[in-house]
Amino acid sequence: MTADTPDPMSQVLNAGLDLARAELEGRHLDPDEMRVLELCDDIGDVRGIAEHEMRQSNLQVITTVSRDMQAEEDIKAWEEEQSQRCSSSGQDVGRMINIDGMDDWRVECPTCGAMWWGGSTVLPEHDKPRG
Repeated sequence: MTADTPDPMSQVLNAGLDLARAELEGRHLDPDEMRVLELCDDIGDVRGIAEHEMRQSNLQVITTVSRDMQAEEDIKAWEEEQSQRCSSSGQDVGRMINIDGMDDWRVECPTCGAMWWGGSTVLPEHDKPRG
């Protein structure tokens, strides 16, 4: 036996663990495989180990999916925020300019000078005017 080769009992228990994994996956085990699995489970709780591995694997999948969903939400929020910015300057809030003698105002992008009538000072998506 070399240093890389597990001892005979470890080899038997590893084989039993493979059978326990197969059983959890729904594979039908023949009677000889079931006897080996029962013996290995009595010696080393291979079914418990296989169940623990499956729970951990499922938890990793759930964590990964959750992280991916959060990343998608973050990207959507960022894209929405970017759509409210001047594409030439990155500004998101314009300057309100009151119109003398009226209850009206204009909103101006402080960087590119694009203008809108009234409304919010949050800028809609726009390109720098050509001049």
